[in-house]
Formats: sequence, C-alpha cells, structure tokens
Amino acid sequence: MIQFFSLLPFFLLLSHSAYAEEMNFKGRLISGAQGIYSLELSNGEFKYIKALPTFSIDDVNKIDEYHLLVSSFNLSPSKQRAKIAIYNLQSNDLKYILDGSRAVYTAKHGKIIFYDRKEQLSIADVNDNFESIEIIDTDSTAYPTPVILISENEFLYERMQNSKYGIWKYNFESKSAKELLGLKDCSLSHAVWRSATNELLCSQRLENGRYTGKYLSTNLTGEKRQYISFGKGKFWPVIYIDSLDVIVLQERSASLFKGEFHPVHIYSFIDGSKTKIAEDDMLSQSIVYIRD
Repeated sequence: MIQFFSLLPFFLLLSHSAYAEEMNFKGRLISGAQGIYSLELSNGEFKYIKALPTFSIDDVNKIDEYHLLVSSFNLSPSKQRAKIAIYNLQSNDLKYILDGSRAVYTAKHGKIIFYDRKEQLSIADVNDNFESIEIIDTDSTAYPTPVILISENEFLYERMQNSKYGIWKYNFESKSAKELLGLKDCSLSHAVWRSATNELLCSQRLENGRYTGKYLSTNLTGEKRQYISFGKGKFWPVIYIDSLDVIVLQERSASLFKGEFHPVHIYSFIDGSKTKIAEDDMLSQSIVYIRD
C-alpha cells in the first residue's frame, strides 16, 4: 500500500503532462488586479508586468500587438475614480486618456466604446485624440457590463428600460440600435461571443433580474439554443479564444485549509473537456489573449 501511494503522484504527473501536451495550449493571458500581469497557458506561470498599487484594474482589452486598453478604478477617494488608459507593452508606459469604465476597442473604426462618468454608453474616436465623444445610450443598467463585439461593424450592449433588462445590438455603419428580443433571458455579465458558430454564451437571467446559475449558448434570434454545463462548482467564462475554439473559465472554490481560492480552466467546445491551468489566480472581468 505504501508503495502504491508513493507511485501515484508520479502516474498523475505523467497523465497530466501527456494531456497538456495533447491540448498544446500556447500563449498567455493578460489580466489585471492592482497592476497588470500575465498568465502562461502552457504551465500556469504568473508574472507581474506592471505594478499599480493605487489602482484596481477591472478590464483589459487589446488595441494592437503592442498596446492594451486598460479600465481602472482609482483607490484614492479624493480623485476621479474610473479611468481609462493605454498601456504600451514595449515601453511599459501607461497613458490615461479618458474618464470612464468598461472600455472596448474596435480596430476597423478606430473607436473606443466605454461608459462615461455618468455611466452613459459612449463612443470616442481615437483618430481625433478623443475630442469627439458620441453618447449612444443613457439607460445603462445598475452595474454596466462591457459591450461584446460580434463583428467588425456590430456590438451588443445591455440596457434597462421601464425597469426591464434587455440586450441591444448597435451597428456602426447605420448608426442605429435595436433590441434583440430573442435574448431577453440573457445577461452580458460574464458572456462571450463564440465566433466559430456566431453564438453568444451568456448567463441566464429571468425577467425579474434573478440569475439561475445556468449558461446558454444561443444565436441572436434565440431560436437555436442549448444549456452548457461546466461541471460541479461555481464557474464563469472570461474570454473566448477563437484560434483554439475554447473559453477561459474562472472558478470560485473554497476548502477548510485553503479558504477561498480561484482556479483557472480552459474549456473546449470541441469535446466539452475542461483542463485546469492555474490553481489560484483571480482574473479581471475582461482579459486579453496573446499568442507569442
């Protein structure tokens, strides 16, 4: 019996290594906390890139190969709290550009979609140095969520109208928006767009605002839908990686000895498998995938 248990970790290590090699995860995740850090997909290695002790990073979004869009919250109560900045991966510089939160960049149009100081959904033009800002919607929810880009010309956003939640689609070319009634029981909180199938993976929310704890995969009309289970536990999607057709999952777990901890997994849509890549890393709401 003693020999069996002494050999067990060795066999588990071999099994894990073989599986990780088979999955062949490459690249890194860029996330935020009180600073900006990276998490290697291949081995779960955590590394701080830039320390920001007076800020809490809520969202990280990609601009291009060398620049990230960072939404932060100033921990000092005497200053403007919600700030948006551009971070240069090469120079390690952080430049603040706007007051606001939940910023997302659209490359084709060179614009930043964000919530301003009054939590109004707005669009700023990068090409004119953020001087012209267009307000898209004034009826934001109590807790605004980042918009979700679904194509080069369209994005989804949440709106609360007449005390009811709804998901709307905005089109850059027509400069118009319409409500997607087929998504009335979806929330964009912890939602991702699966570009491989043009479907939204969303958390289910009832008309009274209560979350069911279930996740739906659905097209925009709501006609093609199915429930997705990530297994026993508390999980939520963080980012979809289109080149791998996988999502990064955050888990909240707890034990008597560890207390609360936050494993990170990769879930494959191809076969429904789930692979743990980190034991305890709390990711920000929006993160970036970089394949080095």
